[in-house]
Amino acid sequence: MKIRNGFVSNSSSSSFIVQYRDIFSEDHKVQLTASEVEKLISDGFKFTWIMHPSKLDVLIGYDDLWVSNGEDDSFSLGLNVVCNQSDIIEELVKLNVSFVASCHYGHETIIFQKDSDHYTVISNPGMEAETYMQRMKYDEIKGGFYSEIIRKVKI
Repeated sequence: MKIRNGFVSNSSSSSFIVQYRDIFSEDHKVQLTASEVEKLISDGFKFTWIMHPSKLDVLIGYDDLWVSNGEDDSFSLGLNVVCNQSDIIEELVKLNVSFVASCHYGHETIIFQKDSDHYTVISNPGMEAETYMQRMKYDEIKGGFYSEIIRKVKI
């Protein structure tokens, strides 16, 4: 996987969470194989207690605030990237691990479930409004939003 580090002009920040443990079960069973964990870590993912990628968005550059001490105290593996979210999505789908991502500074949420033939892209209009529509009036804002908030992307 190609990951750009450092300054990239016209960049876009994205964060990814791959569930390591089943957070919805009482026993929090591990969801990933050892080889999946090894691949994710080699691609830059780090163990974390955070379960929502939007939380990672605000912690870019502050790994000490979100990286955990290892798999024993972790629910997920997380990654922050700049500018190459498409490559990460492609790699995670190919690896066939469930993930959720916050892309383009939180303007989109992407959800993929293991063994699925698609992923779901959900536009977050509130985040877009915060970024691009601060000086607009109601009618301008209303006309600026997508007609399709949720879309299915075939793999």
